[in-house]
Amino acid sequence: MSEEGPKLSSGARKDERMFIAELAPTDLLRRSTPTPLHRDVRIEGSTVRVETNSAAVLERMQAALEGQEETPSGQPEFLWRLVVEPDSGSGIDWHPLTAFSDGELFLANIGQRNFIAVDLKARQTIAFVEERFANDEQLFERLFLATLLRTTKPCLRSPNPPLTDL
Repeated sequence: MSEEGPKLSSGARKDERMFIAELAPTDLLRRSTPTPLHRDVRIEGSTVRVETNSAAVLERMQAALEGQEETPSGQPEFLWRLVVEPDSGSGIDWHPLTAFSDGELFLANIGQRNFIAVDLKARQTIAFVEERFANDEQLFERLFLATLLRTTKPCLRSPNPPLTDL
């Protein structure tokens, strides 16, 4: 062993490799959070794939949309990826909605920890929902789901080809 420390197969010393690993970007948006649960639902005549990490979200979605549309068929034409996160413990009951839209991109923030991003061109939504928000029937349906429906409706009304990478 040299004074520089042991060399790794990549040619970097162990202490250099550890430093490089520490500099690797952290995914603060948690884009890689697994969403293993999914269900296809029918909205505005289109099949929408709902992916989530929460059984409660699938149950709320099913209950809210029950009896409104026929059974989904064919390939999904839009993707809703809904990530439920642990409660923050803030206890704030007031949930102000702030939103921004620019053509095919829509961003909404509901309260402190609930966020929705909709890309109409890609026909995809990513949303982060606080657990207590997802478990509250009225908040979830009247505010969160209503915002999702309102923002994706323009895309669902027009014919879209199915998403092929789901």
